[in-house]
Parts: sequence; C-alpha cells; structure tokens
Amino acid sequence: MGALDMNTAEDAVVAHTREVVPGMVICGMEVAEVDGCPRMGPTFGAMFMSGQKAAHCAMNSLKRQAAAAKTAKPASKKAAIAA
Repeated sequence: MGALDMNTAEDAVVAHTREVVPGMVICGMEVAEVDGCPRMGPTFGAMFMSGQKAAHCAMNSLKRQAAAAKTAKPASKKAAIAA
C-alpha cells in the first residue's frame, strides 16, 4: 500500500476495482493493498463509487457463472455413480 494521497488514490481505487479471480471482487482499501496504489484518507465518494463498481462486477460474475452452468454438459449417470 502506498502513502496517503487522496487525490491520486480516489481515481486509482475506482479504476482498479475488479474481479481478481473468478468470484472474488476487490474494492476500496483492498485495491490499494493488492495493487500498491496510494491509500485513501477519510474520503467517502471514491469508496462509495468503488463499492458500486464492485457490485456491478459481482453481478456480471454471477451472470457469467450461471450462463456457464447452463451450457455445461451434465455428467453421465455412470460417472456420477463411479464418483
């Protein structure tokens, strides 16, 4: 995590909010910790925007996972019994 720099941190935290691995979305201070960008001070606007972006990322991830589950071929009964 970088030094306190609210002006740089606000933009960086929102811009770097994302899904890092399938199903795991980072936002806010986690972004600063993972990416090493400047940490934020007591600001509310960027934390709110980062959380809002994280919610959209999570919704897209869930939609993608649901679509993948629909298109996945069901396992045969023999394979299920063998397991």
